[in-house]
Amino acid sequence: MPTYKTFAKLLRVHIWVYLTDTVMITLFYLLIGVNGLVIRAFFDHLSGRTAVGWNMSTLLALLLGLACGRVITLFVANRFTGLYEIRAALLMGRNVLNHILQRPAGVALPAAANHTPISIGEAINRLRDDTAEPALMMVILGDQIGLLITALVGTAIMFAINPWVTLGTFLPLAGVVWLVSTLSERIERYRRANREATEKVSGAIGEMFNAVQAIQIANAESRVIAHLRHLNQQRQEAAIRDAVLLRLIWSLSGNMVTIGTGIILLLAAASFRQGAFTVGDLALFVNFIWPITQLMTVTGELWAGYKKAGISFARLRALMPTAPDEDLVAAANMHESGSYPAITVPILEPQNRLHGLSVRGLTYHYPGSDKGIQQINLTVCPGTITVITGRIGAGKTTLLRVLLGVLPPQSGEILWNGQPITHLTRFFGPPHFAYTSQVPRLFSEPLRDNLLAGLPEAGVDLSVAIYQAVLEQDVNGMPDGLGTLVGPRGMRLSGGQVQRSAAARMFVRQPQILVFDDLSSALDVTTEQQLWERLFAQNQTPTCLVVSHRPAVLRRADHIVVLRDGVIIDEGRLSELLDRCLDMQALWQAEAGS
Repeated sequence: MPTYKTFAKLLRVHIWVYLTDTVMITLFYLLIGVNGLVIRAFFDHLSGRTAVGWNMSTLLALLLGLACGRVITLFVANRFTGLYEIRAALLMGRNVLNHILQRPAGVALPAAANHTPISIGEAINRLRDDTAEPALMMVILGDQIGLLITALVGTAIMFAINPWVTLGTFLPLAGVVWLVSTLSERIERYRRANREATEKVSGAIGEMFNAVQAIQIANAESRVIAHLRHLNQQRQEAAIRDAVLLRLIWSLSGNMVTIGTGIILLLAAASFRQGAFTVGDLALFVNFIWPITQLMTVTGELWAGYKKAGISFARLRALMPTAPDEDLVAAANMHESGSYPAITVPILEPQNRLHGLSVRGLTYHYPGSDKGIQQINLTVCPGTITVITGRIGAGKTTLLRVLLGVLPPQSGEILWNGQPITHLTRFFGPPHFAYTSQVPRLFSEPLRDNLLAGLPEAGVDLSVAIYQAVLEQDVNGMPDGLGTLVGPRGMRLSGGQVQRSAAARMFVRQPQILVFDDLSSALDVTTEQQLWERLFAQNQTPTCLVVSHRPAVLRRADHIVVLRDGVIIDEGRLSELLDRCLDMQALWQAEAGS
């Protein structure tokens, strides 16, 4: 979608805020013009050359009133300018995040140009900088309307007073504005380079935090720091070039009024001697120099900003490549005032209770690879434990991730109670599914918030979930109990505590199917046994889909599926598979010998 159409849609989202800002800033600039006329009358009155019948007191009162009017209109305009700028930027950021959260979580976001994955740091920079750029452009456009009206009125008045002084003043100023505009094109390149260098630094820092343990094990701290220093050096050079050129442009722009005043004085000298140009005329010209030169300057910035905004729109759309272009600026309720919407416990409709989950011909291969799963057929019945097992690399985790919509299936279908599911990502969450991955993720928040994840505590039975996850003794031993901060990714907890916290987070939601990806890998035998005993001690046996090769789980399984190279090679109960399946026999012997 062209940039101007995106702007048009963005404008309509908060039209009244934008129009209020534009009207008030236009009034502010027009009051500057009226102020010039009053100043002209004031100085002409002092020199005895005015034909206006107002006395000095009236003129001073008018000047005071105009000053108050400018303060009020500028205050209101700034109020609505900030409001619109923030709203526009937040709206685009909200829409991008909403799209990201609805995408399959296991699929990297491709960049628009080269389809390389965008790092976390790069995505954060785009959400921060590329949403602010178009919003600022819209504000500049509103200012331009007020400047244009004031400049046209001022030019007409000045031309009527003395056309030669008017032309002689504007032609040199136009040259200065052209120079500023030319430099603005260069600073656009410098600014883009600065932003790209900043993205690289942010991305590298994010990768470092995500791989601290790997860096320490490889004893690569010095090399990683050297790489970060190199990226920071590139960022520093780009930032200096950007800042120096930007300050030069600001210097030229800020001195245009002084330059214009000097030109007026030089050109008006002869007219002063002839009595064709008064002190009041000089004050009027100087008064209009600022809005007129500002118009010239902002016009160049507006065009450069328009091009930069187009780049920002493209960079943001790269984060939502499968969505229509207009979704970037689609209207949405951002709850700017009043209380936030209540978070409710998901309620399962009776007709959506699990009667059977069927998988037919499910296939997924990783891009550029033959690794994945192929033609998977699977049925999960209510109240049963289905275990997916196999050797390392067999495709167990991939099967779960495709089934849950974390990875997009390339063929096949998934049916809930006989009905095909079209939006896996939306459907396969509570209250239908709850999932814990091999490496559960916790946030640097209190343990309670990690378990509830936004659910109101009054609407769930948190203590039961903690008990089922065999976590109650750990919680009691923590200094602040459920209020204990767990640190980034739960680093203040042991591996077993992180896994059981993730299990409690699942249990508290009471889904129809519990999905475990090797949940008990960090648990000792006793704790693992307790967890399964407590889970199945409920009045109603939960339905479980489990990736595991642990004997405690395999013995309880109602149905075991054995994978090899992404294909089901055998399935049945444990006793049957131990009799006929070589892979199952090898897995069982390996566990027995460990």
